This record gives sequence, C-alpha cells and structure tokens, in this order.
Amino acid sequence: MNCDVPCWWGLVVTQIDEIKHNLAPYNFEVYESQENNVGYLGLGIGYIEERNDFAMRIAYNFSGTVLSGVTADAIPITNFLTRYGHPDEIWFTSEDVLREEFLLMRLNLVYLEEGIAAGYLLHGTLKNEVATTCLDWENDRKLRLIVPNSTTNYQDFSPIFERDRRYLPLAEATAITVEEFMEMFSNPDTEHCLQTPISLWQ
Repeated sequence: MNCDVPCWWGLVVTQIDEIKHNLAPYNFEVYESQENNVGYLGLGIGYIEERNDFAMRIAYNFSGTVLSGVTADAIPITNFLTRYGHPDEIWFTSEDVLREEFLLMRLNLVYLEEGIAAGYLLHGTLKNEVATTCLDWENDRKLRLIVPNSTTNYQDFSPIFERDRRYLPLAEATAITVEEFMEMFSNPDTEHCLQTPISLWQ
C-alpha cells in the first residue's frame, strides 16, 4: 500500500470483491454504494480527529464489478510537476463572486497517456476586474486515475472536473501556456501568480 502513482493500476482489472479482500488487513473506514451499475468503494486512511476527518481518502469506482478508476489525495502542485513532468493539458476555472474576501478557483493538470489528472482548489483575490491566484493556498487536492490512453476528453476525469463548472484551457483563461506554466511553477523557491479577467467567468 506504500507504492506511488500509478501503481494503483495493479488493480485495474480487479473485481470489487477481490479489492475488499485485499484491503481487509488494513485499518480503513469503508463506505460503499451502488447506483445505475456504477459502484463506489470509499476508504478513509490515517487518523481521525474530533470532526471525523481523515488524513487521506481513496475512492474506487466500478463499472459493474470491474474497477474503472481511482480517486485519491494529490500532492502539492510544485511536487506534482517535479515528479510527473509536463502535463498534456491544464484547465482552469474561477468563480466570479467573492466568498469571504476571496475567490474560489480550480486548476487541473491532465496526463492523458498516463491516465492521470490532478485537481486543485485555490484561493484568489479580485482587483480592477482581474482575478489573481499565487498558488500559495491549495485545498481539496484530488488525484484521479483512469485507464491510460482510454480518453481524449479531459471531462472523462470525473470527479476532478465537476460537470456543472465551465473550464477553459489555461492559455485561454490566463494567457500562459502549459510550457510557461511548467517553467514558472516547477521551482518551489519562486513565487508566481496566475491572472484571469473576471469577465471570462460572468
């Protein structure tokens, strides 16, 4: 269980009952549901605080009884770029209304060949109709694995991409290309920011 992404793909053709059996020796909180032939097996791993929070969460998604994808916690953006390199695509979305003096933004890194997408919830500020995030606040870091090379559509990486949100390619949203993003944010010692016109999201 201590392996790194994408070692989960050792389970890609495993049946749900086999996964339950393999996970039985571990101290997980298990949540299971099934609807319209789509199954969900959620695991909480680690400590439990007074709010019943877990240090880590993993969810297995099934089509029938065969594993179709895995969702887990992602590592910070800079660490992710260092470990996995240049993403095929980066997608961005922003809210247009402040929540308690900040905007909620989302940044998603997609690696189609590897079947990996990492989604990050960010805080942004708003000034003169321009929204800015410096990636110094990351929350709800989600990692999604699907069968490598099984899609050409970033939206297939649900739930990283919420169906009710409008995403734009990074260059269209911020005028920064994927290559420029890699140069800017691969270095953890240098702070850079992304800016997007708020009019894009209204």
